[in-house]
Amino acid sequence: MQHLPAMFAARPWDGLWPGPDLTFPGKWEDRNWRNVPGPIYGAMTDGCWFGRLYAPRHVLYGDDVHDEQEFLYRQPRNVHELRDVIVSAQADPYVGWGCDGDTHRTPSLVRDWWRDRDRSRDWITVGERALRDLVADLNTIDSEYGLIDTIYREQAWDAFQDLAGRLHIPEARASEWFDEDRRF
Repeated sequence: MQHLPAMFAARPWDGLWPGPDLTFPGKWEDRNWRNVPGPIYGAMTDGCWFGRLYAPRHVLYGDDVHDEQEFLYRQPRNVHELRDVIVSAQADPYVGWGCDGDTHRTPSLVRDWWRDRDRSRDWITVGERALRDLVADLNTIDSEYGLIDTIYREQAWDAFQDLAGRLHIPEARASEWFDEDRRF
């Protein structure tokens, strides 16, 4: 990425940043399969959810046992977005981010990634199914037992919202699904 060396050279944030070698030591062979092609990728990251704080338009988290790490779902497109991704990478206690993706990716690997896009699409839709199933189960509980009053409705919303956050689904979208499907 052409701006990466300049970003570190300028050290616009009081020179407190470690250099690129310390920020991006991730290994290509450890990268998360969900990363989009480009120079920056998540490898063996910690998944402490720092990405959503510093680079929410770029970093997401896996949800399975082996790949709960952070990954890049969108490469930075300008200096401001790059700054956000760098700050997020520097917050990772495992220091598992890499920035040499362009030196490893070949046209063949990009074609393979594109060919395997259904795997990513399937992974994304699992979150919506889980949330809608939760509301369906709550609807059943309420219709059979009449248990979900105002207090429990708020608790149901809290649980739904927590699950949506864990699945990295934007709150506005999750709220639409909750309101569309809810009958209590």
